[in-house]
Amino acid sequence: MTLLGAFLKGEIPPFLRRRAIRRLVRLTAVAFGSPPPEVGGMNAGAMLQAYAYFTRDEVRRLDHDAARIAAVQRRLYGLSSAWASWYRRVLGISHWEAAAAVCRKFYGMIGIDIESTPRGEITFRSCFFSRFYTRETCEVVSALDGGMIAGLAGEGDLTFTSRITEGAPCCRACFRHRRPER
Repeated sequence: MTLLGAFLKGEIPPFLRRRAIRRLVRLTAVAFGSPPPEVGGMNAGAMLQAYAYFTRDEVRRLDHDAARIAAVQRRLYGLSSAWASWYRRVLGISHWEAAAAVCRKFYGMIGIDIESTPRGEITFRSCFFSRFYTRETCEVVSALDGGMIAGLAGEGDLTFTSRITEGAPCCRACFRHRRPER
């Protein structure tokens, strides 16, 4: 069995889930240029709640400043893409279906249930963070999603067409690979 197969088949131990959440907290704090919230000693649910409040408050601090928001989104995308690219290499992900399966596993660790189609259509059926986020917070923080999926699947763009935080029953997005320039 390949490492990818073992990863997809096995359960994520709680200590690895907490480690992944701590990494997410740290890279998000770096993107915002703020110290991370203290999550040591918390269970995964409490860590996710602290993260939700942290990101919500950090987006509020951006005070609708378009330039600052764009800069944070670029950093969120870049940092999460780099993190996910490491997993792409280590797990040997070479096609969309494998990337989508790993995404489903990762997102499950943070309370987000996703499904995808071979054409790159993604449905976020439920999201832990939708209870905490406004539309604006979701729009800023979803740059993490774009980076994570691009890192796992190869460079591309994630475009949302609906969001739970805008009153939709689920979030819908589409990932499109970037074509190399000739």
